[in-house]
Amino acid sequence: MAVFAGDSAAYSPKEFKVGIQLEAVTGTADTDGMTTMDIDSISMPSLNVNQALDVRAGTGRTAKQVDAFQSNKGVVRELSFSGTVWSNFIINLLINITTKTVGSSPAGYEVPYNYSPTEVENETGSVSDFTKTFTVAIHSPESNSTMVFPGCVCTSLSITGDMGTESGRLKYSTTFKTGYVPSMSASDVTMNVLYSAGNQRFMTDWTGKKTIYGIDDCVIQSFALNLENDAIMLGYQGSNGDPEVIGRASEFIATLDTQVKYDSNTEPLLNSFEAQATGAGAITQLANHATWSSATNNGIYIGDGFLTNVALSEGDVMMLDISQKAVATTSGNLVETIIA
Repeated sequence: MAVFAGDSAAYSPKEFKVGIQLEAVTGTADTDGMTTMDIDSISMPSLNVNQALDVRAGTGRTAKQVDAFQSNKGVVRELSFSGTVWSNFIINLLINITTKTVGSSPAGYEVPYNYSPTEVENETGSVSDFTKTFTVAIHSPESNSTMVFPGCVCTSLSITGDMGTESGRLKYSTTFKTGYVPSMSASDVTMNVLYSAGNQRFMTDWTGKKTIYGIDDCVIQSFALNLENDAIMLGYQGSNGDPEVIGRASEFIATLDTQVKYDSNTEPLLNSFEAQATGAGAITQLANHATWSSATNNGIYIGDGFLTNVALSEGDVMMLDISQKAVATTSGNLVETIIA
């Protein structure tokens, strides 16, 4: 019998890790002190390479090797992950998607009513926070096989919870984009800050206020806060076609989906949705303190929400599914989020 000459190593998907690190210079990978992210599983990034394999005019009806084209320059890559919320990495995603550092009274992450983000220029130096770009690395247990993606920005972030799953422990899903060429087989990186050094958060943190669209004391079963702030890669520079500028999309979108118990308290929301007037809006506040400015640890505040759906949801008991979009007025914030 012949001796097996291949590599006998076999790895579990759970041996792969994902880390993020602030970039000192926009678009230049930093991997010497990464913070790991809690992830459910590894998914392959969308590399979106440009390919052209069309049949060209010539002999026969076959695609020719000489005509095969591929380029990884000037394309946008996407990376998506999901897992459990831990404060020490999720706050960096909140900073990046809002492009705002932590506020005060309360210490949360705010999107102002007149939000207009500053574009990020290539090779911007002296960056001290996650409002610009960061490096994402997918660390392989195989030596020197790490995928490193520089120049990333967070374009979507969902924070969810369900009292029927893990006692309402908060979960997340997120998407990053980058216009920079990655290293697909880089040297091993340093992931020395564990996600478990942070704090977990739960729906049960909301002991002070549970108000949904102006209705206090709602019995909440589940929620999903969805933040979207897409990125546009503009121009090119250098031999790799790296973007000259990273701009943000024309709208910051914040929506909130909740499921609450149907009762005399929440039943009026059906009429509120059906008869909702132009320019209507109501407060949603989920926090550990009745006064939002004193809230800590974990909270959501929407000063004016516009209902997009209210519907009966049949289960063991009748529930209401409520969806709303945060809308701005002439002051204050579109949405505020606390994770600490």
